[in-house]
This record gives sequence, C-alpha cells and structure tokens, in this order.
Amino acid sequence: MVLTRSFPTQHPSGLPITDTRRVAAALVARNADGTPRAGVFPANANPLVTGRASMGYDVAPFLAATSRINNGVELIANDAVTVVATTAAPASNSRIDVIWVRSQFVQHADANNDVVFGVTQGTPAGIPAKPAIPQGALELATAEITSTTTTTATAVITQTHTYTAAAGAAVQMRNRVELDAWAAPVGATARTLDTDLEWVRRSSPSLGWYLAPGQRLAYMASAVTNGNANTIIGTVAKTIPLPIGQRVKIYCKPVSMYVAAAAGIVYYSIRATNAAADISPSTVSPKKTTSRGMHPGSSGVTSVPGTAMEMVTTQAQPVSAALFNEFGVTYDVDGQELWIEAA
Repeated sequence: MVLTRSFPTQHPSGLPITDTRRVAAALVARNADGTPRAGVFPANANPLVTGRASMGYDVAPFLAATSRINNGVELIANDAVTVVATTAAPASNSRIDVIWVRSQFVQHADANNDVVFGVTQGTPAGIPAKPAIPQGALELATAEITSTTTTTATAVITQTHTYTAAAGAAVQMRNRVELDAWAAPVGATARTLDTDLEWVRRSSPSLGWYLAPGQRLAYMASAVTNGNANTIIGTVAKTIPLPIGQRVKIYCKPVSMYVAAAAGIVYYSIRATNAAADISPSTVSPKKTTSRGMHPGSSGVTSVPGTAMEMVTTQAQPVSAALFNEFGVTYDVDGQELWIEAA
C-alpha cells in the first residue's frame, strides 16, 4: 500500500494499526534516515526511575514515543508512579539491570496488545556488561546491583532514556556526548542541558553540530578599571571547546575613558583567540579590531565607540577575547562590557 487512509478516517474498517503508527510518526522528531526518534517528552528535571525499599523500581509519570518497528511510533503515557519488580541480587559480583517500556502488538508476535514495563537483568561479573533489551523497547534507566544489594534504594541508578520532541522542536540532550550520538537530519535543533546551549545540525563547513546563532556564550560586566598602558583591561572566555568551523562574534559596547594626558587620539582593541591558552599581552591573536576616540583636553572623560568582530574557529578549543589598552598612557576605563556570541 502506497497511500494510507487519513487519520482520522471515516472508513468503516478504520485505519490499520501499521498505518496509524506510520502517520503518528509525523508528529515527532526524525533521524537522518527518516525514522522517528523514540524517547521521552521532557516535563521536568526529576529522575524518571528511582529506587525503593524492595527489589523493584519506581517509574514516575511520563509521556513518550516508543517505536515497535522503526517506521512508526506509539504515543504512550504513564500517569502514576508504577513499581517494576526485579530479581534478587546475584550471589557474587554485580549485574546491570536495564529498566524499559515497550508497546506490544500481536501482529508482531507479541503476547498481547498492551504497553508493558520490564527489567532485563545482565550476567553477574566483576565488570558487568549491560544486557540487550527486547526489540522495540525504550530504555529508561540502568542500575548496578551488587551481591549485597537488598533493596534498590541503595543501587546506583543512571537515567539513560533518550529524549524526543514534537516535529520541528529542539530535542533535549543531557550533554554533548548524547548530542553527538544522534544522527539527526540537517536543520535539526537540540539543546544540551549541562551547558544550556542550543545547537543546529548543519552540512557546512562540514556535517555536524554548530551553536545556533544569537546565543550569548560568555560575558564580562562593566566595572571601573585602571587601564595601564599596553595591557589587558579585561578578558572573557567560553570555557567549553567549540566545534571547528563555528562562527562567533565578539562585541564591546562604547567605553568611557578618563585620561590625564594631552589632547589626541585614544584607542583600545578587542582581541580573540581560539587556542587552549588564555590571551596575554604577548598573544599573537588571529583576530583583532581597534576602536578610536578623540580626547578633547588635558584630562577628562572620552567616549570611545563600541566595536565588534567575527571569527571562525579552526580547532576544537574554547574562544577567549580580551579588551586591550592600545594607548601608550594609563587611564581609568568604565563601561567595558565585552561578550562572545554565536553567529
């Protein structure tokens, strides 16, 4: 069958389950190969699976999209805390439990048409391995069960479920490792929780994840500073490594300078580097721009215009920027807000 019936349909025989699941897949985020991304729809920061005073696990309420077969989805809901039992601890060594949820269908040789929770126990070992779970199941969490475990309240439980989102929305990721593991289509967006940054999947300059434009990555607030001659007034840096080929802009708002000197030109520069080390006065910066202002008298305040520049990262390192006194005399400086923004 090439063209399915609509959903909803007024056809007397309804819509076959396979077609229903295929149509529902249009509602969730997709992978690069066109298959739907199964996962939990984020609701809060609380753990989904927790231990309890028995050999079982508490699964909190959630909404999710499961995928019994990879061209369709099932939208499921757990509306109350559910207890999922596991087996007694091993006599020796440790094992890994994987807690999962699965939508079942008789047409796929399942026992019934229910949604079920389950726990798959791994083989006990000195260094236990995570066991495989049933096909089409959505992994929720893992737990390490030692030989001395009597309740899961003492077990180390790790939330491992993937997140998904409505089609076109940003998909939530715990960190960059999870982000890089997603084979997403070009144009997909995601947000990493550990850095609170939004990312876009692009094909240029190479296929990968780049920071979405307009995000402020690092900021240095204004403060009255003594700008000694030919020295750094202040620095700002994004401490996480940025992708190679990431475009960033460095901005500096207008700077007020009090100069005890004769009339003439006063100026400062902003410098930026994509190196592991921070900027120092001797840094040979790959990017630099200078802003100048005319000092009107023997001493007084001069406003030097703000400036900005753009650079492209050439290595997977942080970006640092500095406000630098290019003037040959000492002055007090105020208003020197400096920030780095994704472009």
